[in-house]
Parts: sequence; structure tokens; C-alpha cells
Amino acid sequence: MRTNTTGMLYVLDEPSVGLHPSNVQGLRRSIAALAANGNSVVVVEHERELIRTADWVSSLVPRPAPGVAR
Repeated sequence: MRTNTTGMLYVLDEPSVGLHPSNVQGLRRSIAALAANGNSVVVVEHERELIRTADWVSSLVPRPAPGVAR
């Protein structure tokens, strides 16, 4: 991150779409850096590797997948 922003809300809509799998790690680092700087990050995502790094996961479907909190 080039600037030190804090207290911001970032909403990312499927940021991994179109990325090569090897680039997802860099995306994860960027999202982690935003959060580490005191920001809130909301990510709408289907990439399981990116979802696994989340602090909180919400499933917005009529019937959540097995193992997902309601």
C-alpha cells in the first residue's frame, strides 16, 4: 500500500475474477494490508482460498451450504 489510510471501508466485488491463481496470493496480501492499517474490508467472493482467509464469512443464499453458520 502506498498511502496510510485508516478508518476506511473498502468493498471489493469478486476481486479475484480474471486473476491467474498465482496472483491470488498477492491479492490476499493487499487485503490483509488494508485491514492491518485499521480499515474494514468487505469482499464478495467465490474463490475458496480467498474466503478461507476471512475473519468472518456470511452466506447470502436461501439455504447456506453445509457447515456455514446461519
